[in-house]
Amino acid sequence: MDENDTTFTTLTELISQFPDDASLYYSLGIDYYRKKSWKNAASAFKTAIHKKADYVDAYYHLGLAYFYLNVFTESKICFDAVLQFNKTHMGARFYLGCVYLATAQIDAAFSLFYALHRDYPYHFETQVNLSHCYLAKADITHARLLLESALKLSPTDTQVLFNLGVLAFHQNRLSEAMNYYQSVLEISYDDVAARYNLALSYLNSGLSSEAQTHLQLLSTIAPAFEPAQYLLQALLKDSAVKSAPVAFVSMLFDQYAIHYDAHMSLLHYSVPDKLYALFKQHVTFHQPLDCVIDLGAGTGKMGELLAAHTKRLIGVDVSSAMLEVARAKLIYTELHQDDLTRYLQFDIEKEAADCIVAADSLVYVGDLSTLMQAVASALKPGGYFLFNVEKAEGGQYQLQPTGRFTHAASYIHELLNHAFLIVHEEEVVLRYQDETPVIGYVYLGRI
Repeated sequence: MDENDTTFTTLTELISQFPDDASLYYSLGIDYYRKKSWKNAASAFKTAIHKKADYVDAYYHLGLAYFYLNVFTESKICFDAVLQFNKTHMGARFYLGCVYLATAQIDAAFSLFYALHRDYPYHFETQVNLSHCYLAKADITHARLLLESALKLSPTDTQVLFNLGVLAFHQNRLSEAMNYYQSVLEISYDDVAARYNLALSYLNSGLSSEAQTHLQLLSTIAPAFEPAQYLLQALLKDSAVKSAPVAFVSMLFDQYAIHYDAHMSLLHYSVPDKLYALFKQHVTFHQPLDCVIDLGAGTGKMGELLAAHTKRLIGVDVSSAMLEVARAKLIYTELHQDDLTRYLQFDIEKEAADCIVAADSLVYVGDLSTLMQAVASALKPGGYFLFNVEKAEGGQYQLQPTGRFTHAASYIHELLNHAFLIVHEEEVVLRYQDETPVIGYVYLGRI
C-alpha cells in the first residue's frame, strides 16, 4: 500500500488517536475497497464490526470484499446479516443472489432475482442475472426476453449483445446472431470472441467465404488465438490435423454450458440414452461397479444415467463451465478438468475402471489410436468401453468445416481389434441438425 496516499495516511493517524472508533476502520476499509485491495478491506471491515456489532454498512462491504475474493461462504454470512437488520436492503439481496449464482444454487438465485426484478423492474444487472437463472433452468424464451429488455436499458452493452448472439446462434437464428455480433464489433472492433462467433455463424449458414475472411482477420488481430487457427484449418480441409486443440473445445462449450441441456433437447440428442441402453444390456451387474469414467462428461447428461450403477463415478472434461453445471448435479465422486487422453495416461491409476464411457466426445479427436491405448490401459481386465463417433464417407477420419471429426467404421474396427472384443456395433441417428439426421455409430468394446 502506498504510504504517501493522503487518505490512507490520515486514516491510520486518526485510528492511532481513536482506536475504538468503528467509523474510522470502516472508512479505511472503503479506501482499501476502492483500490481493490480486498484482503485489507476485509480486515478493516471486520475490525469495524468488532467495534460496533450492528454496523450494517460494514457487514455489507465485508460481504462484497469476500465476494470478490471468491470466499462465498463468508460472503453469504455477511449479506444474511445485513438482511437481518434490513430485509429490504437492495444491495445485499442482489449480491446474495450473485453468491447463489456463483455457487450454482440456481433455485435460490432465481427466487432472489425474481423478487428483485418485481421490486426494481428497470435494474439492468438484475435483468441480466435473472436471464442467467432462466438459462440454467432451460427456459431460453424468458432468458432472451430479459436480455432484450436489458439491452433497451443499455443499448451498447457488449456482453448483453454477445449473449443474445449466443442464444440466437444456438436456436439456429443465425442471421439474428450475426447482427448481434456485428453490433459488438461496431463498438469493439478487436473483440476476439465476437468476431470468432460471427465466423461460426457464417460457417453454419453455409457462407464459408465470409467465415474464412473473419478467421483470417483474427489471425492478424489475435495470432495466438488457437480456435480461429483450427477452424481455418478445418475450412481449408487440412488433412494433417489430428485433433481439435483444447482451446477450441473449451471455448466452444464454456459459452454454451448454461443452456447446453436445453439446446440438446431441441436437437433430439439421443447419444446418452443409446449408450445407456447398451450399458444396461451388457455391463451392469447385481452389484454396483467399483469405478466408471465419464470421458467428456460435459454437463453430466451421461453421468445422470450412470451414477446409480457405480460406487465411484469420475467425470473428465476440458470445459470448466460445463463441469460447474455437472458439479451442481451432485452425481460425480470426482470431476477433473483435463484433456481426456492426458488424464487417462497420467492421472488415473492403471486398470482402475470397470467401464469407460465417451458420449459424443471422440468427435473432437481424429486420430484415436493414442486415446484407445490409454482407455485400454485404464480398464480392468474384462472392462468395457462405450462410445460413439460420427460416420465418415471415406478414409480413416475426416475433419469437417465445423471442427468435428467423422470416422470410418473400418478405422474403428482396426483400432478396437488391437485390444478389444467388439461386443456391439450399430449405425444410428445421433441427433438432428437443421432437421437433417446426423448418422453415426455406437460401439461397445470389451478388454
